[in-house]
Amino acid sequence: MARFRCRTVLTPLLVMFQLASLIIISYLVQENITLKQTIVSIYDTHQLKITNTRSTLKENISTNIPTKILVKTTSNNLEKKKRIMTRSDDIPSKSQMKKTTRATNINRTTLKSSSKNYNVSFTEKNSPPHKPRKFSPSMLTIVVFKPSINYSEANFNKTLESIGSLYPTAHQILNLNNSESLNSTISRVKTDYFLILEEGVILSNRSYESIDMLWDALERYQEIDFIGGSYLAGDKLHVACHHYRLCRWTFSVSYEYERSLDNVMICDGTSSSFMGRRASLDKINGFDSSIHNTLIVQDFFLRAKLSKNVSVGTMPNVMFLQNYFSSLYELWQSGNITKDIVPFAVKHKVFIFKDIEENIIDLCSQSSPLSGKYLCDETQAHKLMLDGAHWAYTGIFAYPYILNHLEITLNEVTKFFEEHNVQYVVIGGVSLGAIKMRSILPWEAGDIDIYVYGMSLVQLADLVEPWAKKNGYFAYTFMKEAVHIFCTPRHLGRVSGGLATLHPQSELPPNFVRIKTNGIWVRYDREFFKLFLKHYGKDYLQHKLYRQKEIIECKIKDHNACLPNFKSLYQGKAGTLKEFYCQN
Repeated sequence: MARFRCRTVLTPLLVMFQLASLIIISYLVQENITLKQTIVSIYDTHQLKITNTRSTLKENISTNIPTKILVKTTSNNLEKKKRIMTRSDDIPSKSQMKKTTRATNINRTTLKSSSKNYNVSFTEKNSPPHKPRKFSPSMLTIVVFKPSINYSEANFNKTLESIGSLYPTAHQILNLNNSESLNSTISRVKTDYFLILEEGVILSNRSYESIDMLWDALERYQEIDFIGGSYLAGDKLHVACHHYRLCRWTFSVSYEYERSLDNVMICDGTSSSFMGRRASLDKINGFDSSIHNTLIVQDFFLRAKLSKNVSVGTMPNVMFLQNYFSSLYELWQSGNITKDIVPFAVKHKVFIFKDIEENIIDLCSQSSPLSGKYLCDETQAHKLMLDGAHWAYTGIFAYPYILNHLEITLNEVTKFFEEHNVQYVVIGGVSLGAIKMRSILPWEAGDIDIYVYGMSLVQLADLVEPWAKKNGYFAYTFMKEAVHIFCTPRHLGRVSGGLATLHPQSELPPNFVRIKTNGIWVRYDREFFKLFLKHYGKDYLQHKLYRQKEIIECKIKDHNACLPNFKSLYQGKAGTLKEFYCQN
């Protein structure tokens, strides 16, 4: 009876346990199905992302790597081939493709902030919005122009033959008439792109050196407006990537590039033979017809830089072949281009040209045909270079030839006095320069004041004038008060500066100290600091305009020879750190 009662109690419990087990198993099976569906969904989503990434990668590769043009052949005609632009080994590996993807996804904000100090703007133009077109000579206009220097009809014909053999379907325009400006010639271009080609240049027939590569670069990089290459003269290669600088009356050219786009160097200027977009000419109003062909392209690229709206590139592997390569300095040495350089010099306010080899062309050197003439005449220079003003009153560096002549005069006069035991001391602005910079101040007004002791005016003139005449210098008595002397050739006389004013003094000579000035030990009054405090006050170390109490600041906006705005530097108390001044 007890066993029966136990069974009666346990049987319902077992049924309930089995029922609960079935419910739990059913629930777990259902959850397993849901889990599998979730996994499948996640997998499908992941696969879709991989597919999209591969698609994007292919587009990036096609954009950044020149498309391989496969050789096409037919069974009937094996001669119809297209040039192979890249080899099969140029195809990137998977690891390189991953790097390309990562590079493409670089945060633009980070890229811009890392280069803000250089004013570089990386834009979406790096990834062209359109599919690059294949090069077709019929879509290009080639403009051949001839400079007047070293022009050779034979070389001109070689250039035309080179074009005809390689690109017979290209449009050609010849600039043969010197009276026709390059601007006028370019205005006849109807194609999107043009190629400026100098007389004497022969185009390379090698695929990786051809102008096809310039076309391809312009198509791939919409930010580039103009692009050139290298000159190959014999076995000497001249890569034409130039950095331009206007500073302190000097136009300097150096071999530097700002950044790169694949195998394109972004420069200020490139070769005089170059390819460009016709539409981009309007950004800088084309070429300046007042500039001679010798420097018309340099002027063009310099204005492009100053506009801050044009990008210039150089593809160093593209070759322009020449029998010889003549730099501006070499042309200058030949003595044939002085008159051709002057319009550029006046326009951009320069007296000196410095090339990438640091060769110097000084238009106003004593050996120059311009010495003492035109812009090398101080009076005329004021009109041509400063709109009638004087550098000492406008916060401008003195003309280079003025400073050069002053240095020569200081050296010659003090050396002469030392040799003849003449008691003298240098006073005025030069003494200030000796303390501030150990040199004549680069904004010196234009003369050196020297006190000469123990002599009358007549005695001083009798001593100095024969010596000046013997050495070809120009000396004379000025207003019965002083002797003026220019230690420059007599034909320059007063026109090119370098004046020393010698003041005779009847009193006994003071004690003196020597301070090295422009490389020589020069005498100054032992009490000259006392004189500084008397005439200039405690702020004699501040830089002020000539004969004024105003702190120096440039009064001619954007002039390349502007002095620093000393008013804004250290509240007018700036010194002579080189960082304050533009450096050539």
